[in-house]
Parts: sequence; C-alpha cells; structure tokens
Amino acid sequence: MNKKLLAGIAGGAIAVIAGISIVLGGGANAATGKYDYETVAVVKGDVARVISASGAVQPREKVEVGSEVSGRITAIYVDFNAPVKKDQVLAQVDPETFQNTLDQNIARLRQSEAAVDNSRAAIDRAKVALDVAQKNFTRQKALYDQQAISQQAWELAEQTFTNAKLTLQSEEVSLKSSLAGLETSRASVSDSRTRLER
Repeated sequence: MNKKLLAGIAGGAIAVIAGISIVLGGGANAATGKYDYETVAVVKGDVARVISASGAVQPREKVEVGSEVSGRITAIYVDFNAPVKKDQVLAQVDPETFQNTLDQNIARLRQSEAAVDNSRAAIDRAKVALDVAQKNFTRQKALYDQQAISQQAWELAEQTFTNAKLTLQSEEVSLKSSLAGLETSRASVSDSRTRLER
C-alpha cells in the first residue's frame, strides 16, 4: 500500500512539473524562447491527412436566382450547381404564351382606338343635335311668348334642348374614359412586348 501511495505521489509530481513547464515555456525552446517549426517545400500530391468533422457544409456566399417571367421552360443551358456569369442565359421560356398575350393586348388596343373614334363621332353627333335643339328651342320660345304654340310644345322643345346638352356632356365623359382605356391598352402592349423580348 505504501508503494502505491508513493507511486501516486511521484506520478502527480511529474504531472505538475510537466504542466508548469508547458505553461511557462509553452513548448518553446528553453534556451531561445522560440518555437521550433519544420518547413517543407510545397508539392502537388494527395492529401495526407483526413479531417473528420460534423455539421453541414455552408457556402460563403449564396445567391438566389429567379426568373422575371413565368411559363413553360423549353431549353435549359446550364447544369445544376454549375458556375454562371452575370447576364448569362440559363434557360428559355416558351414564348408562345407571351406572343398570345401580346396579340390579345394588340387586339384590345385596336378596340380602344375604335372606342375613341366612336366617342369622337358621338360628340360630333351630339354637337349637331344640340345645335338643332337650341335653334328649335329659340324658335319655340319666340312662338310661345307670342302664344302661338301650346305650353306642351314649348316644354317639349325645352326638354329636348336640355337632353341634348346632357347627351353632349355624357359623350365628353365617355371620350375621356375611352382615352384612359387607350392609354392602358398601349401600356399593356408595351409591357407584353418587353416580356416577349426577354
């Protein structure tokens, strides 16, 4: 039992001395206080050491790639995880959908242009009708003042004149709406062309 105790004390003393020398010297050469390094020339060869680690491999930089348009892809020009360059075409989307949308928007544009033309023609007709109603109103008023026509005929002329003014105002509002629709249609055609060209 004394031998075991003595061996334990000796082992502990050696461990303490080794610990103190590492802390104070840190593995440096005692005479110079410097570390000893071994250097070798760089050569191409196989990896000599295997490092085992747990966890997921994470990229230093991650870039999300997306499309500005959606549709059926007809061609893919790069492989998965392949390096790419700025402005490189990665895939081609079927242009048929975009061409159909453009064609529909052009048709709507033509309809909008026709609506504007119709509104302008309606304004011209309303101006003519207003002019006729105003002349009839003036003539009927003079006759009514002379008591040459009935009150009913006078009221009919007055109502026709009022309706003609309201019709002209309505057609002018319709023209403004048609012009707004025309601008919307032009913007839709421009947007469709841009999407098709991408």
